[in-house]
Amino acid sequence: MFKYFVLSLLLITAVFPQQKRALTFEDLWAMKRITSFDLDQQSNRLVFAVTSYDFEKNKGNSDIFIMDADGGNFKQLTDSEKNETQPEFTGLENLVSFIRDGQIFTINPETGIENQLTGFYPGINEYEWSRDGKKILFTSSVFPDCIDQDCNKRKDDSLANSKVKAQIFNKLMFRHWNEWRGDKRSHLFLYDTESKTANDIYPYIQNDIPPLALGSSNDFSFSPAGDEIAFTSNPDVNEAASTNNEVFTIKANNSFNKPVILSE
Repeated sequence: MFKYFVLSLLLITAVFPQQKRALTFEDLWAMKRITSFDLDQQSNRLVFAVTSYDFEKNKGNSDIFIMDADGGNFKQLTDSEKNETQPEFTGLENLVSFIRDGQIFTINPETGIENQLTGFYPGINEYEWSRDGKKILFTSSVFPDCIDQDCNKRKDDSLANSKVKAQIFNKLMFRHWNEWRGDKRSHLFLYDTESKTANDIYPYIQNDIPPLALGSSNDFSFSPAGDEIAFTSNPDVNEAASTNNEVFTIKANNSFNKPVILSE
């Protein structure tokens, strides 16, 4: 949080140099915001996403930047009308990854060459690389009873084409704050960068990974060796009346092992 604060101060200083006046609504729109970042300890470089806002268009746009940890060699990596977010150092041939249109892309900071890495139909929400760059953990909103992408697409198409838009809810947690839940849940997937396949590490469960309440991208991770995965989830049947988030571990081998609970 302190790092976000410092980076925000630097951007504010760049936008409003040596000005002594009252802060206006337009100033807030002009202020660029750091949304996410990653630090490569080997090269001592920082990659981060910056969101800027267009007052006239009433919209924001995020792009990816890179610089040395001491502030030198500042460079913009992406510049498009689409949002690029969640930049990470991949460990693969000096590549940086990011999310665009719900998919993971990579870019070479030196050449600017981009490649789309994933084509996962339901879309990717948050992700993390293994240290060797061979695997990726990511979360996606899917139908719990679907084991593959085709099943999710068929259900989405069926709902979109149905003339009946009413829904029946028979349990709580059908809405969280301003989000209507529907039948989808957040599941955790293991992606192999060589075979380009993604497998649900805990299929069919009706609970969210990470938890809907109090959960974030910090709630799943590879072990240092990359052979095990840790994640949090709320195993209670009635999530609406519980924040009983537990820590689980599972082997990172796509063998559909049953997770082991650590924090019960």
